[in-house]
Amino acid sequence: MPLDLQLPTVEEAGIVIDAHRDAAYDGALVVEDWVVYYPAPDGTPHTHARAELLADSKGLYLFWTVTDPEPEKVRARLNRRDNVWGDDLVGIYLDPTGDAQRAYLFFVNGLGVQADAVRVANQDDSFSWDGQWDSSGRVTDTGFVAETFIPWDTVRHPEQMDTVGISLLRSTGRSGERSGWPRRDPEVNGIINQQNLLVGPGEVGKNRGLMLIPSLTASYPNDQQQRWGVGPAAPGMTLRYDPGPALSVLATVNPDFSQVEGDNQQIDVNQRYPLFYQERRPFFQEGQEWLAHGGLLYTRSMVTPRYGLRTTSEAGAWKLAAMHVLDATPAPSVNEGGGWTPSDVDQQMAFVSILRARRSIGDDSAIGAFYSDKTLTGGELVNRVAGVDGSLRLNDTTLLFFDVYGTHTTLSDGQTLNRGAGGLLVQQTSQFHNLWGWASVKPAGTFVENGFLTRTDLVSAGGLASWKVYPKSPAIASLSVTPLELNADFRQTTGRLRDIYVRPTVSVRFSNSAWLRVNVDHTEEVIGDSWLAYEHGTASFGGSPARWFDADISLSGGEKPFYEDLHIGEYGNLGGSVKLRAGSRLMLGVSGGWESFESDTTDYAGWVARTRLEAYATRELWLRLLWDRNSFADLNAGTALAAWQVSPGRAVYIGSSVSQQGDDGMEWQAFAKASWVFML
Repeated sequence: MPLDLQLPTVEEAGIVIDAHRDAAYDGALVVEDWVVYYPAPDGTPHTHARAELLADSKGLYLFWTVTDPEPEKVRARLNRRDNVWGDDLVGIYLDPTGDAQRAYLFFVNGLGVQADAVRVANQDDSFSWDGQWDSSGRVTDTGFVAETFIPWDTVRHPEQMDTVGISLLRSTGRSGERSGWPRRDPEVNGIINQQNLLVGPGEVGKNRGLMLIPSLTASYPNDQQQRWGVGPAAPGMTLRYDPGPALSVLATVNPDFSQVEGDNQQIDVNQRYPLFYQERRPFFQEGQEWLAHGGLLYTRSMVTPRYGLRTTSEAGAWKLAAMHVLDATPAPSVNEGGGWTPSDVDQQMAFVSILRARRSIGDDSAIGAFYSDKTLTGGELVNRVAGVDGSLRLNDTTLLFFDVYGTHTTLSDGQTLNRGAGGLLVQQTSQFHNLWGWASVKPAGTFVENGFLTRTDLVSAGGLASWKVYPKSPAIASLSVTPLELNADFRQTTGRLRDIYVRPTVSVRFSNSAWLRVNVDHTEEVIGDSWLAYEHGTASFGGSPARWFDADISLSGGEKPFYEDLHIGEYGNLGGSVKLRAGSRLMLGVSGGWESFESDTTDYAGWVARTRLEAYATRELWLRLLWDRNSFADLNAGTALAAWQVSPGRAVYIGSSVSQQGDDGMEWQAFAKASWVFML
């Protein structure tokens, strides 16, 4: 691909990031040619955006000027990092190597609130990544202006940046309209493979050398028995060392993996499989784009690491990543077919090692290898997984994904199991249709103790076909119909049908950013000697149709199995979240779910909920109050947290919590945490 433009570069820009334009931008690259790509492609944006790009030896500067014909409708609200959706946003995908294998995404709203992510070719954005960068923003009489500075040290880059890939984005909150530069071809599957290639700034030096992040966590009464400490206080240290552009090493000792943002409330009654929780712990988020391997890696299975080591090497087409952890309280297996039980892992520690290699091929394809090892102390219980995988671009619209792997597991009864498994997915996406087909084999006895593999003894096959139209209507932006989504699972040991589902779906995207999705499921499954057939429907609604209102709500009803004694009953389920905002500084939110089930022999009804109040003095200084209610467990819990959060790793938290279950007495706790980043 030829280089499109020159990225203007000066020796020292001397720019102050304050959302006021400096004279240095007079020599910047100016971008104003935006093309809408969502929800309907190739339209003209309803707002005008001007981006000015300039680089020096320290990093990349961007100054954004957004002119809105209805400036009073600009949405700019103070919020937590990575929680700016529904606001007016500007951003950039930055590929420092220009090879279209990975790009960093930096978003900012009209008040300078940040969101960042990393994207690997043929994968989705991963917002678990947090970078150190600067931003500012202010609302004006004609729209808003924003300014960002991305240090070269924040992104992995070669010392000689001769080619840089760039894709700019603009999102309008009230309509959900997204536009970009360069134009995204709707007949090409992918984002960073359509970036503009610019002549880069040349030699910019090495990535950061040494970064230290000390932390101190204290709680009373003390609940940190699994961590080293003195009394209620437990110190920790994280070190990052980048000796050069090709290598990064991250080590942590006695880390505090308590989550400032607790897990969302979920209904865990009448669930066939364990609940899946998102990873939010910083050590596991760093470099996750190379380690991630679908259900074969679930870092939440590593509950209380005493220490952790990670390293990433990026040399040309090769990307290598490794992780090693000592976990003081490993989790049992999530597999319904057996594996390690709670008694197997009780009072045990686990040594966990993950290795990952990936090599890019051609313009937009890659192959990789994966190895995972989990060994409980004593060495009698071991689980190992090794395999290869790949993503291949067959043409502009068609991608093929595959993986083949083997597992080795020793169980507490002395059994040793060796199994082979694999899968294949073909995806074709264009402007007007979406076609998927998949197949996989997971024999009985396939265990992945570092992953989240809930079902085995399976041979699976399925597919979906959907079509999209773009009505010329002031109310509806796009309409998607999926007349067929089908999946069938057979038992690998017997060849008999295990379950099958058919799911037609209709989705509507409205012009005010709201969306509606309706689907009907017909499911048949065999559990033991029971054949269960049932139907239910789901209607989901979401979006931000008003600046004071955000919602994501789902209503389901129909038939459902009761898994304890395997019979069918009538059920209803209402879940999701609603956020109400008063101005730009206050937010009241409610999330959770309600479910009822009724049959001749069983009936239950209950709900879980989280009420959240957030107040912001500035982007960095905020207060959050949470109240959780679980009627199934008769549990009430509340948390108050005050935070001064300058940037990732630079923060102070002070809080307290109370909880009560049933008629038990009230339990309370006070806690505090401080951490800082030192660049050496």
